[in-house]
Amino acid sequence: MKKRALILILLCFSVSVIFSQAIVRTNIASNPSGATVYIDGSRIGQTPLEFRFRDGKMYKIELRKDNYHLLSFNYRGGSGNINKRLEQMAPPKPAHGQNKMSSPSYEEPNRPHQRYNEPPHHNFPNDKSHRVPPKRRYTLTITSDVPGHVIIDKRVIGRTPSRVELEEGWHDVMVNSPGRHDYHEQINLNHDKDIFIRFKK
Repeated sequence: MKKRALILILLCFSVSVIFSQAIVRTNIASNPSGATVYIDGSRIGQTPLEFRFRDGKMYKIELRKDNYHLLSFNYRGGSGNINKRLEQMAPPKPAHGQNKMSSPSYEEPNRPHQRYNEPPHHNFPNDKSHRVPPKRRYTLTITSDVPGHVIIDKRVIGRTPSRVELEEGWHDVMVNSPGRHDYHEQINLNHDKDIFIRFKK
């Protein structure tokens, strides 16, 4: 009888050790901070943050931040804390002729009667290259741990999960659920985005 009780105690202890090792708390940081973290396609939050990974499981992690290149990598749970450096995007090159001399003492040859600092007058009635191109459109997908109402730019979209196509640029996103704190964020949409919301009571 005592032997059976001892075996049962050892078995319970082994199971508790296995389960305690199944989940590993891991810190996720970036340089600079404030990068949005996506794990297996779901938006988790912004760096720095702590996430519970399952030990030994493979995850796909993405770090996104405006004006920085997307950083995507695989991570095996239990491999240690994560600290990644983001690469900043190169600034756009100046347009041709942007650095031309603009000093009052400068005058282009063969144009003696043009006033200094006077913008040139052009007329392009049939030149399509000078038309303003239409803005690009991207898909914004919003999911949440409990159903919520989605309002974008003060327009009711529907309930989560929702998928909507919007023009590139800044948009005001609000999601609310009864008995929970509202989610509110200004989003600069410059590529397809997925947002996962964990409501707080």
